[in-house]
Amino acid sequence: MFSHTSLKKLEILLFLALIVGGFYYLYTLYALGAATVNVTPRDPLSSGLVGHWTFDGPDMTQNVADVTSG
Repeated sequence: MFSHTSLKKLEILLFLALIVGGFYYLYTLYALGAATVNVTPRDPLSSGLVGHWTFDGPDMTQNVADVTSG
């Protein structure tokens, strides 16, 4: 059906395609994740979750910090 050399060529071609596909997959996965890492909000103190913990003596109750934001 197929000669030995054509099977070897097909095997090498499939192996190279697998390697290239793997690199492409990892590259796109890394590129997608890198687009959203360490994005600073435009106005960080007026939007999102804002809290302030001083860890000072009066603001602590049994080693638990009280929330002093308002």
